Amino acid sequence: MQNSRYRSVAAAVSGIDNVLSQNISNFNELSVSVGAIQTNVAQGLIGVVRRFDIVGTPNVLSLTTAAGTTEARQVLTNLADGNLSANSSQAVTGGQLFATNSNIFNIANRTNLYLGSGNVNGGANSLPSFPVQGVSQTSVAAAFGSVDGYLTQHSNAISSLQTEYEIIDDLNRGTAGVVQRVAPAEEGAPATNQLVLTAIDGTAGEPGAAQKLSNLAAATLSSNSTDAVTGAQLFATNTNVTNIDDRVTSVEGDVNTIGDTITTIQGDVTNITNQVTSGTAGVVQRVAPEQANGPATNALVLTAINGTAAQPGAAQRLSNLAA
Repeated sequence: MQNSRYRSVAAAVSGIDNVLSQNISNFNELSVSVGAIQTNVAQGLIGVVRRFDIVGTPNVLSLTTAAGTTEARQVLTNLADGNLSANSSQAVTGGQLFATNSNIFNIANRTNLYLGSGNVNGGANSLPSFPVQGVSQTSVAAAFGSVDGYLTQHSNAISSLQTEYEIIDDLNRGTAGVVQRVAPAEEGAPATNQLVLTAIDGTAGEPGAAQKLSNLAAATLSSNSTDAVTGAQLFATNTNVTNIDDRVTSVEGDVNTIGDTITTIQGDVTNITNQVTSGTAGVVQRVAPEQANGPATNALVLTAINGTAAQPGAAQRLSNLAA
C-alpha cells in the first residue's frame, strides 16, 4: 500500500493512518498557502497585475513581467471598449483612442483652416496669426475686434462722405454756400435764375448783410457779355464819363461864350442897322436936327473916313452916278 508492504492488518492500518495524517498536514499547509495566495490576490500583491506598496499611491496597479517586476512595460490586449462618459472609470482601448486622435486631427485641420496659421497638432498649440491692416492679431476675437474697429472707421468715413456729398448736392442746387439760389415763389415751381450773396449763417431767403465779391476777373465788355464787371472796370468807365462831362461842360461854356458874342454882334448889327437906317452912320449921314428930339432933317452929307454928319471932314466926291 502506497508502495509499502505490511505483514499485518494492524500495520497496514497504522501505515494508512500515518499517510492520512501526512495528507492532512499537507492539506492544512496547502490550505494555508491557498489562503495566503487568495489574500495576496485580493490585495493585489501577486499576479500579472499587482499593487505595489508605494507610499501615497495605494490605488495604483501595475502590469508585471514574467519575473514579477515592473522593469519593462507590458501590453494589455483583448480589452473591451470602455464606456465613454463623464463618470466612466473604465479602461479604453487603442481603437477608442485612435478614433479620438483622428477626431482631434480633423478638428486640428479645420482649426488650422479656420484660424489661419494656428496649430494644435502634436500638442504644439501655437497661436494663429491674422494680419489686419499690417498688424498681426493672435486670436479670432482680437482679429474680429480689429476688423470691427476698421469697419467702424470706414462706416464713419462713409457717413462723413455722405454728409459731404449732401453738402455738395446742396451747393449744386444752390441751397447752401455763400452764393445761394433764390427759391421760387411757389413750391414745386421751376428753379429761379436769381442768385444772392449770403452772410455767415445766411440763406437765400434771409441773406443778411450785403457782401462784397472780390478777386473777380475783369469781365468781357461786349453787347452779349453776361460777365460780372469789376470795380476797376466801372471806375474806368466812371472816369471816362467824368472826363466826357468835363469836356461837355467846357464845350457848353464855349457855346455860351459864342452865344454871348453872337448876342453882342447881334446888338452891334442892330445898332449899325439903326444907325444906317437913321443916317447916323456910313459915308452918307443925315444932318442932325438943331434941337434934340426934333424931327429929322432932310439934309445929307458925305463924310470922310471916321467923319460924322457934324464933322464930315474933307469934301468927298460922289461918282458913278446914273444919268
